[in-house]
Amino acid sequence: MFPDNSSRQPQTILIIEDDGISRQILKVILEEEGFRCLCAENGQIGLDMWHETQPDVVLLDLEMPQIDGLEWLERVKLNESLTHSVILITAHESEEKLSACFALGIQTLLRKPVNRLELIGVVTRAFQFTEMARKLEQRNLLLESTFSQIKGGLMRVAGDTAVELISKDGIHILDANPESIIGRPLAQLLGKSFKPTQNVLTMVRKSGKPIYNRRLKWSLRSGRVIPVQLSAFPLLGPTPAGGWLLQFVDLQREEREQLQRFHGISFGRLVGSSTQMKAVYRLIDRIAPTMSSVLIQGESGTGKELVAREIHERSNRAQGPFHAVNCAAISPNLMESEFFGHEANAFTGAGKRKPGRLELAHRGTLFLDEVGELPLELQGKLLRVLEERAFERVGGTNTIRVDLRLLAATNRDLQEMVVAGTFRADLYYRLQVVPIRLPPLRERKEDLPLLVSWFIDELNRKMNCRVKHVSHDALNHMLHYHWPGNVRELLNTLECCFVMRRGDVIGLEDLPEFAEQPGATTPGEVAIATPTEPVFATPTSERELILQTLAKTNYKKGVAARLLGIHPTTLSRKLKKYGI
Repeated sequence: MFPDNSSRQPQTILIIEDDGISRQILKVILEEEGFRCLCAENGQIGLDMWHETQPDVVLLDLEMPQIDGLEWLERVKLNESLTHSVILITAHESEEKLSACFALGIQTLLRKPVNRLELIGVVTRAFQFTEMARKLEQRNLLLESTFSQIKGGLMRVAGDTAVELISKDGIHILDANPESIIGRPLAQLLGKSFKPTQNVLTMVRKSGKPIYNRRLKWSLRSGRVIPVQLSAFPLLGPTPAGGWLLQFVDLQREEREQLQRFHGISFGRLVGSSTQMKAVYRLIDRIAPTMSSVLIQGESGTGKELVAREIHERSNRAQGPFHAVNCAAISPNLMESEFFGHEANAFTGAGKRKPGRLELAHRGTLFLDEVGELPLELQGKLLRVLEERAFERVGGTNTIRVDLRLLAATNRDLQEMVVAGTFRADLYYRLQVVPIRLPPLRERKEDLPLLVSWFIDELNRKMNCRVKHVSHDALNHMLHYHWPGNVRELLNTLECCFVMRRGDVIGLEDLPEFAEQPGATTPGEVAIATPTEPVFATPTSERELILQTLAKTNYKKGVAARLLGIHPTTLSRKLKKYGI
């Protein structure tokens, strides 16, 4: 995070775009966010304005007459300075041309048509990058006394990868004493696990730009293996090698500390202290050690996959694989091959043998999400696997035996589907050995403040932010919203707030419009649906909910699918089903 820039001059961005309408749209969006925009209608004017104004950030169209984006980058020699960021915008591009642009120093790529939130987020991060790069240029040498007090793992590494400085927290994470760290190359400290870190350092050295939040595993000299989140920044030095500043976080410790902060109000990654959620926790504890099949029922976005993962991680199969399959996201024509695998040349395009999801889940857990979307023919074949623990690949004759536990989830009423003849009764009873019902968020509003705190913790870590909390007014408003997309919609809303916020506290003005419009109740009239009135109770109510969500999102299907908590493919199928 960086100091508040509200008292400074507006940050300047140069927009080089030959299409007048696109140029004006970009200008309006960015000026509404407080940026100062300069506009150029072609590459030559853009070059002149670049040399004259030296803006912090450039939005550059790739395809332009005369001087296109690639030639513009070649002329400005962006790689000679780290204190400017160029964001490339394009609708059509070749891989060769894009590779050349990235080699010349562009920071990121936006595809047309540009999404407003994505644009603002990318531009904001670009300004943060330029400010950070400027500070790194100005302060290449760090005072050791200040350096050692910094919270979190921080290392200054020389060009030959020898550690020059390390923070106290970094020493603690590496589980060693300073004498065994300072002056030693990282390869000695990390052993065989150094290779992925070396790849990150090489990319930073070649590009001259930071790499953020790369997840790796470090094998320490003490014998411990820890998951880390690594960010690497280039340091200028007397030689081209320069060196690096490494910021790293022990994800295992971070998660442990988060769980400690939420002790008593969470269950692994499930958060809530309501009566309904405590009943779910008790049930998970009881069934996790068994081999019984489990059917997890609940509306989209309630956390069904999290429940499945908790069951797996608390079972005696925790060391085995956990394979999650979204049945709604797989084309019906490919389902059999995806589940059972296929032999080489089993059908057109099957050039080599491929193991299926059942085979990959051997000695582990297979989780079938949206199991109600399975076609009837496949349901019968899956039932045989559950009963005999054996199957054949598509195009094969050899019987493959598997040892797996099956967990399934659905947001549909499978009993009604059985009556309607669209779901096999024998498979339904085989899956529902133990049923778990997850309540929608509107039925456990008392958990919402806890979920908000949990997600703020996660988003701060994920986005490198320091948001403190949600204001009283904003939280009160959220408590009176219906949340049709449940916990997933809450997380997406908070992530949007992180992008749009104006300070370190999320206020009412930071909430997106969809949380202020239809679906919200008036204060004092919290809408709590009863278990007999689910959001997707009937095709009519499902159709109405889809129409309402499309209207809220200006008929953007991707956004609507995310708010509904379903896959875009599933939404497209439902649109066709209901004639929307």
